[in-house]
Amino acid sequence: MITSQRRARRQCADQRGENFAAHAEQLGRLLDGYVQVEAQHQHCV
Repeated sequence: MITSQRRARRQCADQRGENFAAHAEQLGRLLDGYVQVEAQHQHCV
């Protein structure tokens, strides 16, 4: 019983880690896009 609870908790932590990694990747893409837009804007000016 205790081992199954531990396993469930570990799966939950793993999923949280995966979600964080995916979120960080999304944030990185957003940041890259923003930097590119800023560079283009400065180029226009």
